Order: sequence, then C-alpha cells, then structure tokens
Amino acid sequence: MARFKVTWLLGGVAALAIGLCLWLATIAFSTPKLQVGEQSYDAGIVPLSDNMQVVHAFWIKNIGRKTLRLLDIQSSCGCAVAKVEREISPGEKTPIRVTLKFSKNVWGKRSSSIRVVTNDPENPVVKFLIYGMVEPGCLLSPTQIHFGRVLAGRATNETFRLLISPQQFSGTFTTSLESTSPSELSSRLLSISQKRIATGYGSGAKEGADVMEALFEVKLKPSKKAGNRQEEITLKTNAKDYSTLKIPALWESVEPVHFEPNSLFFGIVKKGQAMNRTIQLVSERTDIEVSKAYFATKDGEPRIFDVQGVKQVDSKKVAIDLILNPSSVSGKSRSTLRVQTKDGKEYQTDVSVFVTG
Repeated sequence: MARFKVTWLLGGVAALAIGLCLWLATIAFSTPKLQVGEQSYDAGIVPLSDNMQVVHAFWIKNIGRKTLRLLDIQSSCGCAVAKVEREISPGEKTPIRVTLKFSKNVWGKRSSSIRVVTNDPENPVVKFLIYGMVEPGCLLSPTQIHFGRVLAGRATNETFRLLISPQQFSGTFTTSLESTSPSELSSRLLSISQKRIATGYGSGAKEGADVMEALFEVKLKPSKKAGNRQEEITLKTNAKDYSTLKIPALWESVEPVHFEPNSLFFGIVKKGQAMNRTIQLVSERTDIEVSKAYFATKDGEPRIFDVQGVKQVDSKKVAIDLILNPSSVSGKSRSTLRVQTKDGKEYQTDVSVFVTG
C-alpha cells in the first residue's frame, strides 16, 4: 500500500512538471520571437573603383506567435540601411539591407555596426557587423597644407607625402609639380623610397603591402599684400588611376604691423543700438606704442563710430576699444580707423556696420 502511494505521488509530480513545461512553452511562443542567421559579414578585399561600396542583407525571422516589431534601427558612421519592413508576421522574415561605403584614400579595415531594437521580450536588441578592407591605392598626407599665419615676405616651408601602390605604375615612378601662384608657392621632390605597411586586420595584419613613398617640400614666400589666401599645388604622376592630384595650400599673410582682425564688422544692428568692440594693433617684430587713434569724418557726416579708449596689452600689442552709436543712419556704413604710433607711423583699417529699422 505504501509503495502504491509513493508511485502515485511520483507520477503526479512528473505529470505536474510536464504540464508546467508545456504551459511555459505555450506562453513563450505566444509572444514575438526573433531568429537571425549570420550576424557578421566579411566583404574581404574591396577593389579600387570610383564607387567603392559593399551591399549585404542580414535576415530577421519571426518564429513566435505574435507580430515582431522593429522599433528602432541605428547604424554607425559610414553605413546606410535601406528602408525596412517594421512589422514581421509569425513565420515571416525580412531583410536588413546594409550599404558600407569605402574611400580610395582610406586604406585598411573599415567596419560598421547595425543595432536593431525589437519587441521580443527575450532578445530586445540584436546587432549586426559588416566589414571589409581597402587595398593600397594612393594616399596623400596631409590632404591640405596649412601654413597658418605668415609674415608677408618671409619664407616658410611645409612637407607632404604620397603613398602609392606599385601596381599603379610600370617601371620608374615619376612625378612633376605645378603651382597656381609660382611666385609665392613652389615645391620639389625630396625623396622617394619603398616601404612596407600593414593593411590587413586580424591574422591578415601581419602580411602588409609594399608601397612607394614620395616626400615633397612646399616653400611659401607670401606677397606683401595682407589677407587670407588659398592656392593649389598640382601633382602629376604616371600612376594608372592617380595621374593628377590636387593639394590646396592655405595661409594668412600679415604685415609686420597689422590689425587683428584685419577689419572690423559690428554686424547687423538696430538703429539706436549702442555697441562696443575691440580691435588690436600688433607688431610682429619691434615694440609698439600708440599716440593717437581716431575716426576721420568730413564736416556734416554722421559720426557713428568713436574710439573709447586705448590700452597697452604688452610691448607688441595695443587694444583699441571702439563704440558704435547708430542713431542717425540706416543701411551699410563704413569708416576708416586711423592709428598713429609714437615712431611717427600711421596704420588704418575699415570699420563697418549694417543698421536696420
């Protein structure tokens, strides 16, 4: 009798456990449930072309019993996701089409990730990864040459380098250089050599690739005319896909004594709106002191600008405080600020404003 009771009890517990499992399974599959295939895609070596991109589709399937909703889709930089069906019925699947773009001037591995947020209670977030590698082609470093502020008439120089695959040319690699302003900007080849760089990733990073490295010098001797300048260097080569390369060169030419900024614009203001601004007179070489600062106006002309004060910042810099009172003019107005120094020299610059109302 006791054995019968124990057997009955064990059978009841087993039946209860089976029933509980079936009940939990029923609940689990009564919700949306996502299933994915591959979550990463290796595009391998991406050949050089004008339109370098890789397109791949990842798949999401709903194996649950309720509609699976894709609540949010985010991609990292350089990757675009095509329009996606946001609701997936039970038993159906939808593609996540991803486009990863590459550049000829960026070598090595490029990757991007896609993050998908769903209403699956067990897997609310799923991530995909797409990556590939650009084989060496041609790379300029830097792509622009910034000389910064340069004293007018004073020479300075910078360098840039070119890395290029030997597959781009046959025989000897040749170059020639031109400038849009030969009198100010000149360049020459300093050296050319072969070197080995790593272009792979993971286990492939050990292989690397052979490239030619050319080092160039750019010499600048700006004209005495002050202001911001931009010219261009043209580099011509016998490379198959890179026969002509353009390198912008930028600088600001300043006189030994100059204003900062070069000219002053108060902006757009309403009639009667008083305003203060400061402009500085700077000497790049010798000490400087201001004896007088003023606006020259003719008889009968409205006086809307005035000098409020002069302050010696340091031995080579003087701050001039200006005040604007546009009570009697409208539209654009301009006047000339004249500054006399104790060594008997005079410097001038434009001060302007646009008055409305």
